[in-house]
Amino acid sequence: MLGDVIRAVEEAESILLLSHINPDGDAIGSVYGFKKSLEALGKTVYAVTEEPLSDYFEMFRDDFIPFKEFQEEYDLAVALDTGDTKRLGKCFELFKGETAVIDHHETNEGYGKYNYIDGNSASCGEIIYDIIEDMNIILSPEAADGLYAALLTDTGGFIYSNTTAETHRKAARLIEAGADYVHINKKLMEEKSFEVHRITALCVENMEFFADGKICVVTLDNSFCEKNGITAESISGLAALPRTVSGVDTGVFISETVKGKTKVSLRSSEIVDAAEISVKFGGGGHLRAAGFTRED
Repeated sequence: MLGDVIRAVEEAESILLLSHINPDGDAIGSVYGFKKSLEALGKTVYAVTEEPLSDYFEMFRDDFIPFKEFQEEYDLAVALDTGDTKRLGKCFELFKGETAVIDHHETNEGYGKYNYIDGNSASCGEIIYDIIEDMNIILSPEAADGLYAALLTDTGGFIYSNTTAETHRKAARLIEAGADYVHINKKLMEEKSFEVHRITALCVENMEFFADGKICVVTLDNSFCEKNGITAESISGLAALPRTVSGVDTGVFISETVKGKTKVSLRSSEIVDAAEISVKFGGGGHLRAAGFTRED
């Protein structure tokens, strides 16, 4: 229940915020926005990620501690935007004692002592916005930056079907609170390095089509990745690429940047239930965006 999560947060003096491996904009933005808001209450808050944040999230990077450098004690560990314990990666070691889970993935079964999962929210950032409001915390421009980034990225720039009128209303209120939406939009939705453009071109060349063009698949096996210098970081954000082709309903992005470890990302528009398929292979996610990982 949301009330239980809020009480746990209010009673804790020191809080550890965690999210999933290879964190996306929703994960990073939600953690950052929550951290800034809780610090405004005088709480000690740590944000830990399995690996250092990439240059893509440089605007938030200074507030995050890599797992191998973290040695602090804390009263409460909170996992945000993370569907199951496997997705915590190495940080699962830190998810102990008093724990809470805040998420919007429908497949999340609630693995914390306190859990709040709202599958109707377009992003975890929307839930954090509601929690901040319920706790009567005044949004700072910094917190607004993080939450705006969360909403922006998990809705694909407010164009995915998970976007609602309430999503837009919250985005507007975040802008009113001082979110630097022009800079955030440019950095997270528009700018791409030449390396990303190069790899995007390779992905386009590897596209295969099935079901009369309704399914598009990109496959990058390990030998191809090694030959072309493709890493997990360099293809971050490309999972939706196959679905952007005209006439495609479902895009499948398959990558093996580490030999023997294959990541499959599914994105659909109207027909396919991406979460149902992913759950069958040990993964999870949303109706229109989900994935799983297989190891040989």
